Amino acid sequence: MKLHLLLAALCLFTSLAIPQQPSATPHPRIGLVLEGGGALGIAHIGVIRWLEENHIPVRYLAGTSMGALVGGLYATGNDPAQLQQIVNSIDWDAVLSDQIPYQDLAYRRKQDYRDYPNALELGLQSGLRLPSGFNSGYQVGLILDRYMLPYSDIKNFDQLPIPFRCVAVDLVSRQKYVFDSGPVAQAMRASMSLPAFFSPVSDRQHIYVDGGLLDNLPVDVGRAMGADLVLAVHLQTKPLSPGATLSSFGVMSESVSVVVAANELASMQKADLLVSVDVSDFSSTDYQDVNKLIARGYEAAKEKASILRQFSVDDATWNQYVAERNSRRINVVQQPEFVAVQGATPDATKMIQRDLKKLTGRPLDYTKLNQDLTRIVGTGRFSTLDYSLAQQQGQTGLLISAAQKQSPILINPLIAIDGSEIQNVRFALGARLTKFGTGESESEWRTDLAFGSEYGLSTDYFRPFRSVPGWFIDPGIIANTSPFDVYYRNTQIAAYRMQKVSGYFDAGYMFGRSSELRFGYELGYLTLKQQVGSPVLGNLGDRLGESSVSYHLDLVDDPVVPHEGETIDSHFSWFDTYLGVPSAFPSAEIRGARYQPVSSLGTVFTTFSGGTDFGYTQSGLPSFSLGDPLRLAAYGRNELLTNQYALIQAGYLEQIVKFPAILGKGIYAYGEVEGGRVYNQRNESQWPADGVLGMIVQTAFGPVIAGGSYGTTGHKKFFFQVGRVF
Repeated sequence: MKLHLLLAALCLFTSLAIPQQPSATPHPRIGLVLEGGGALGIAHIGVIRWLEENHIPVRYLAGTSMGALVGGLYATGNDPAQLQQIVNSIDWDAVLSDQIPYQDLAYRRKQDYRDYPNALELGLQSGLRLPSGFNSGYQVGLILDRYMLPYSDIKNFDQLPIPFRCVAVDLVSRQKYVFDSGPVAQAMRASMSLPAFFSPVSDRQHIYVDGGLLDNLPVDVGRAMGADLVLAVHLQTKPLSPGATLSSFGVMSESVSVVVAANELASMQKADLLVSVDVSDFSSTDYQDVNKLIARGYEAAKEKASILRQFSVDDATWNQYVAERNSRRINVVQQPEFVAVQGATPDATKMIQRDLKKLTGRPLDYTKLNQDLTRIVGTGRFSTLDYSLAQQQGQTGLLISAAQKQSPILINPLIAIDGSEIQNVRFALGARLTKFGTGESESEWRTDLAFGSEYGLSTDYFRPFRSVPGWFIDPGIIANTSPFDVYYRNTQIAAYRMQKVSGYFDAGYMFGRSSELRFGYELGYLTLKQQVGSPVLGNLGDRLGESSVSYHLDLVDDPVVPHEGETIDSHFSWFDTYLGVPSAFPSAEIRGARYQPVSSLGTVFTTFSGGTDFGYTQSGLPSFSLGDPLRLAAYGRNELLTNQYALIQAGYLEQIVKFPAILGKGIYAYGEVEGGRVYNQRNESQWPADGVLGMIVQTAFGPVIAGGSYGTTGHKKFFFQVGRVF
């Protein structure tokens, strides 16, 4: 009797300790289900590592969002060490900001970024059109394409080393969608399309967003695949404090979290086994803590060792499982023999094929392919370029899936505040409108609008020559009016208004993405009218006639706060007529800068500039002006008017705060000394010099600069600028 009671108690204990197993097989087929959660989902790698170390076979994989990324990478045969190496190698700032590196932008896109230094881009199509997401998903797409490329030809996801499913939400049917076939990379990308952050993934019938909205922990999907036992990994986050202060975005985010938490809870109740990873002291954007998150996942699985080890298999069974898994892994990608393009216009298709042709007939170089695709996207004509393998007439080639920007006219907006003179702050709204392919596929029609302290319109038509690559013509029209204030120290002594109406015709040669040589002639009319103050310059009006040659070099890594590189801007003009000038005269100006990194956060910079009219002294408006936050900051606006000058600046800047990638770069502190020579008897300071201390806040919406300066002969000033570093 005692023996029977002992056996009954043992059976009862076993039934309580071991979850219910629908299958009576000695080794149940385990389905691993991974939850979404941004950076927190990287903890899944630690769970996988513990399972592998303890010889627990995973027969099926299902995941949502980041769970889909980790699950997909594991399903294609990468072991935990390789998974950790992959997530450590990813530039998460680039993925989250989705900005094309400045060096990879086309030269005219660099001009756009310098003139409109923010990440905002709108569309104009039957009214103003906002982007479908802050992030197009291009950078994450490159990662997924790289690792999913060998599996381009599989018919369904059961053919992967581990059968795999991922979940998205279809906005058309308003239901969850389970991917079990098609391009693996596209399925994973769709599962990760967080609404309003990542742009949706769409085809002709569906529009997909992040599956976490309806099924963030897809236990039912894992079971439907055929799993006897579903092991779910839950990411335990920090609950919201009752006393928390929330912004409107915070309220929206927490509201979405409530919806996601509800479907997670329902799924957890359906799981046979649950590993709960405590990531409450991390946030969904903590991608810098990859290794800590992996360790947290490993420890969570280890805490469940007494239960999980019951599903360990012996060495022979494990080795057989690994061998079967590896037999379905594809390690070699055939070299591409052709490039095919889908989703682009015929002219755009030819351009892509031309730029990628050099990659054919040789083993695929992923680094070069990613760089070439990035530079094509850097022309500004495409949202994304994805790649996979295709078969044609027995040959393997690259299939490029292009998503051209949908709006026919792109808009770069700008709000600018110029506080270089605190007593007279200027404000302006501006926008640049760009239309590609007017009259010729690679042409651009670009228009600038400005309203506020300065208002006006300028437009140009840039047309390259196909027959002689690099050469172009660029005619344009300018009509604007802007304030021209003259200060003595911090006191305004005169206020003028400069008006200009002109047309020009330029031609030149573009040296790739980095530099441009331009020749041109501008013809128009200028007026300078006094509004208040002393008649320092008088009222002037005259025809403008200017022949010019200019050269611009841009090799910096950022147009607002460079860390390394150099720039040169040079301009030579011959004025046959100008304001108040009785005869023709030449004029030339050059500016250059060098940025040298001294640490990962610190940069030493030196700049030089100089201008001359070669001894000609105009009786009207002098050609050059100094006195602003970046050119002798302690001096008043246009205080130093001259026909010849030289200026040297040297300083140091360092990043002191780093922002999350979606918000921008961060906060920089800088200091510099400036000194020069001004050749003009009107000026009090023939040898002006000063020292400057300030901060630059580089946000996704534009830069903010603020600082103070103290100079020779008692000059001093506080200044700030928003939206553009003038």
